[in-house]
Amino acid sequence: MTPTPTGTAVDSVNGSVTVTCEQVTSYYTLSYQFALDTIVTFPTPRLKTGSTSASIAWTTFEQLDSSVTYYWRCRAVASDRSDSSAWSPIEMFSLRNNHPPDPPEHVSPSNGDTTTVRPLVLVVDNAFDTEGDPLTYDFWIYGDSSLNQIIETKFDVAETPGQTAALFSFEPVNGHKYWWRVRAKDGHNTSQLTEPTWFVYTHLSTGEDDHTASPTEPANGAVVLTDRPVLTASNMAASGQNYYCFEVALDSGFFTPVLSSPSIPEADGDHTSWKVTEKLESGQTYFWRVQANDSAYSAVSSFTVDFQIFASPNPVRFRQGEYVTFHLPDETVDLLIQTVSGETVLVEHGISGDWAWYGANASGQNVAIGIYLWYVPGTPFKGKILVKP
Repeated sequence: MTPTPTGTAVDSVNGSVTVTCEQVTSYYTLSYQFALDTIVTFPTPRLKTGSTSASIAWTTFEQLDSSVTYYWRCRAVASDRSDSSAWSPIEMFSLRNNHPPDPPEHVSPSNGDTTTVRPLVLVVDNAFDTEGDPLTYDFWIYGDSSLNQIIETKFDVAETPGQTAALFSFEPVNGHKYWWRVRAKDGHNTSQLTEPTWFVYTHLSTGEDDHTASPTEPANGAVVLTDRPVLTASNMAASGQNYYCFEVALDSGFFTPVLSSPSIPEADGDHTSWKVTEKLESGQTYFWRVQANDSAYSAVSSFTVDFQIFASPNPVRFRQGEYVTFHLPDETVDLLIQTVSGETVLVEHGISGDWAWYGANASGQNVAIGIYLWYVPGTPFKGKILVKP
């Protein structure tokens, strides 16, 4: 990930400047390399690499000239120098007696707010600049608390009297939490980035028939034992024929979609369901939501796939009319049932989905009370079934 320039501190008395960039997350140990030049294309840059610190200073012995404008940028470099990120956007400064502006203050939405405004508008109280230079503002909005998922940015927003606002064009997700921050620039220096502020976006219904569906199964945070789960939503409270679209993604902001359903007619009763049509990865957490007609998306729910082939109920009482259901993948497999001594009871070829065993062996006779072993050849899945009277 490319680091972001975050600040320039100029000391014209001592002829020095400190430049800083935002540290980034990586599997490797990183150092940060800074480039400085008097020409914006960096034909002959001065380079400095500052261990793992995302800041560095040039001082008087390097003969920075107070009569020219300097340009700088930074990048992250792997500790073994085998790889590096792209260069950051270019920043500039001059060694005149100019102080960076103070960071602006967040006004709306404030920390923990719920907002219903769409499109989203972020508002700050203007920053203070000692020299009174004209200011512009850079805004960031994120989809996660670690600030790794940048959703949209607005750079160089011109200051307006008293407060400055940025209008964002992305479509917010109903019930989703967002984070934002901002910085001010005076054409020479840049303020520190503000501390992130979070808010929740909520869609407001505008009429008696304008209601959203709600995820019900699997419950939020549930672990599902199938790689093609059934997603179920409560029906919306609207008259007429309603249609539902289910969406699955790898993140709660749905920036990494996995698949979506076609338009599904509303089922009778209180709920409508859709079985996932593609195999999901075991061990992966997925996020899902549903949209009814053209209304807002539902709140986001999540589940984690822990794919298992299993049999239920266990124990089972065949003599009382019970049967065992083997929950198999959608692809066909073979099923082998044996006694504990290794004798074959039943072999079924090319079965899939939910397959029922009513307790008969290959000859059609009911099995005796006891313990039986089952295997799905070619897979690690196996188990025991206890047959009771």
